[in-house]
Amino acid sequence: MSFQVVPSAAAIGRGNGEVTAFFSFGSSGNVAEFKSKVVQHDQVAGVARKPRNGRKRALQWAKRVERRLSRTSAPTADRLRRIADRTGITHVLTQGSHDPSRTSRHRQSLVNQMIASGQRGELERVREISARLNANAIPSASEAGAQKAAESFAHYALDGSGGTPLTLTWWPRPFPGNFGDWLSPMVLQSASSRPIKYLAPTAPSLQPNLVMIGSIGRFIRSRSIVVGTGIASDEIELNTSAEYLSVRGPVTADLLRRQGGPSVESFGDPGVLLSRVLPVERGLTNGRIALVRHFTHANLPVTLPEGWDEVSVLRSHPDEIRDFVVTLAGYDAVVTSAMHVMIACHSYGIPCALIGFRGFEDAVHGTGLKYRDYSLGAGLAEAWEPVAVDLDLRRTRWDDLIRPEQISADKLDEVEAAVAAGIAAYLARTD
Repeated sequence: MSFQVVPSAAAIGRGNGEVTAFFSFGSSGNVAEFKSKVVQHDQVAGVARKPRNGRKRALQWAKRVERRLSRTSAPTADRLRRIADRTGITHVLTQGSHDPSRTSRHRQSLVNQMIASGQRGELERVREISARLNANAIPSASEAGAQKAAESFAHYALDGSGGTPLTLTWWPRPFPGNFGDWLSPMVLQSASSRPIKYLAPTAPSLQPNLVMIGSIGRFIRSRSIVVGTGIASDEIELNTSAEYLSVRGPVTADLLRRQGGPSVESFGDPGVLLSRVLPVERGLTNGRIALVRHFTHANLPVTLPEGWDEVSVLRSHPDEIRDFVVTLAGYDAVVTSAMHVMIACHSYGIPCALIGFRGFEDAVHGTGLKYRDYSLGAGLAEAWEPVAVDLDLRRTRWDDLIRPEQISADKLDEVEAAVAAGIAAYLARTD
């Protein structure tokens, strides 16, 4: 018998962008795609596989069940999803360790302690644990990412001029953090000058909390104050008891209204405020184009044209986000498959193109309605939708796709006012 070990980073959809992916996992649901291309091997008789990482296996099972139920009975899937969210099952399944299959239990425990310390604002403790990890071995990519995320959590929990901390829900993973999701604490702290306390989207909680940037409408709680939040699919139920000051766009507002919630007429993703949070002037550009992929596309085997560079979307600390913005502003244009990178370009007026990759259109979570929701909510003349392109980017006519767009000052004022109203509503409940 012979076998070959394929590193997980070389599998499409599993890596971190540092390794070119060449291996694709097939499944029984994709028989037509892989027919006559692969040979399926039977399991050796009498050999039982030892289960590894029970939480991960349970999460994968839950996702498979959800997908099958959604195809056959959307109401049943919605009902089970709500039960899982509200009883804490979703939280248990999604708040596991950073990457338990690639580290010892001891190092895994240290990483989890480091993240928790960061969320409590214990920066010295974060650095102490980080030093212990670095002293024993070279940190893996996932451990290094977790260290950066822990410092980012601590920064927001400690920074500001004092006063009552603001509890904010956002999606922090994958570590070190996705640029778009981590705009939420940056925008809120800039507007409030207060410490930001993290509340996991899936954690059962009755405390007041702000929900802002991201397609996390599913995780709005009864005591949430919603400012500019959106949805990735209309197959979810929004909590109609929350206080809605604004939403991302009219698509989210329509779903909320149809489900018996309030009528919301203020729209706009707070990510559009980035140019006011981090004022950056565009001077002479470098004559090149930047590619910024959505993190789910990180290890697709993409070929860049001449005159292109790639910039990673994975960053969470405000200093790194500033560097990211300054870098993008120096390019002639940006091509991206990440919606909030496009939104950043629209905030600064950087010409851009929004793309997906042909054959991997479903890699980004959701049904795609978020793009239209954002465009309408931002007051754009036309909806921006991702255009599917070949993995060999040299085959696409980019002059037909790259175009300028800039959010109006009136819209920025409206979104800024909604954020200020959200802060005031939170403080009225807690001070």
